[in-house]
Amino acid sequence: MTLRSLSFTFNKLWAAIFLFASSCTFLFVLPVMENVPLWVFRLCMSAVLLFSIFSLEKVKLYFFLIGFVAAALDWFSDMGQYSALGPILKTVTFAFVFLVVGSLMIKFLKQKEVGLYSLLEAINGYLLLGILFSSITFLLYTLAPESYQSTNGNIARNDLFYYSMITLTTTGYGDVLPVTAAAKNLAMIIAVCGQIYVAFLVGVLVGKYINKITHE
Repeated sequence: MTLRSLSFTFNKLWAAIFLFASSCTFLFVLPVMENVPLWVFRLCMSAVLLFSIFSLEKVKLYFFLIGFVAAALDWFSDMGQYSALGPILKTVTFAFVFLVVGSLMIKFLKQKEVGLYSLLEAINGYLLLGILFSSITFLLYTLAPESYQSTNGNIARNDLFYYSMITLTTTGYGDVLPVTAAAKNLAMIIAVCGQIYVAFLVGVLVGKYINKITHE
C-alpha cells in the first residue's frame, strides 16, 4: 500500500519545493535569529521530515509511519524527565534522515535523464546532510560542551550549525574548532560525506543533464 491511496498525497514537485524551503529555514534562518524557542526548531525539523518523505519516488505507508515515529521521538527526546534517553531517541531520528538521503541518492542514480527538478532534489539531499550533521554536532556539544572551542570564547547554536556546513564543504575557517577525539572524528565523517556527495552524486546528475542538453 502506498500513500497515493490516501487523501493527503503530495505532488512531488511541491514536496521538493517545500523541503527546500523548510531545510533553508532550519539551517540558515532560525540559527541566526535571537531567542528562538527550541520547539520552533523541532517544528521545522518535523516539516523537513514530512516533506522529505513525500519527495521520494514511491512513498510507502510504512515509511511514512516510520517518519512520523522519528519526528515524535525527536520531540519526546527534549522532555526533561527523559533526558537520559535523549541521545538514543535522537539517534532514531538521525538514522531516518540518513535513510531518506540514501533513498534520494538511489533515486538519482536510477534516473536516465535529469532536469531542473532533479537538480532541486540533489540540492535537497545536500541540505538534508547539513541538517543531519548540524543536529549531531549540536547533540555532541550538548552532551560534552568541551568538544568545541571558538576564537571568541562563546559558542551558540548558530555557531555549531555554521561549523557543520563549513566542515561539510571542507572550507574550514578555523574560528570554531573540534577539540575532543569524538568531535574530530565527527568532523572527518562530515567532510568525507560532503565530498562523496558532491563529487559522486552531483557529478553524475550534472553529467546526465549535460548529456540531455547535448542530445536535444
